[in-house]
Amino acid sequence: MNKYLVQILLMLFISPFCFASNPEGLREVGEIIGNLQDAVLKIGGSFCALMIIVGGVIYSTAKSDPKQMDTGMTTIKYSLLGLIIILMAVVIGKFIVSFGG
Repeated sequence: MNKYLVQILLMLFISPFCFASNPEGLREVGEIIGNLQDAVLKIGGSFCALMIIVGGVIYSTAKSDPKQMDTGMTTIKYSLLGLIIILMAVVIGKFIVSFGG
């Protein structure tokens, strides 16, 4: 099971780089950084969305258990924080690439 999960994650991470190359095979630094940002946004955003769902399920099934409810809310909070950090990193990276050239 873990072997297939690693293969799927690797395929999702590598695919943005494969489809974005130009015919000559040459790339500029800005294009490579842009492709990396897109990959991080897709993978990180998907993981954050999954963790928000997991936190919601934990919170929903807590049945008045304060420790379980706290665990669900903490999972949701940290997932949203991670999503904000990922988005800020992408915005800062795009600003640097556009400023540099």
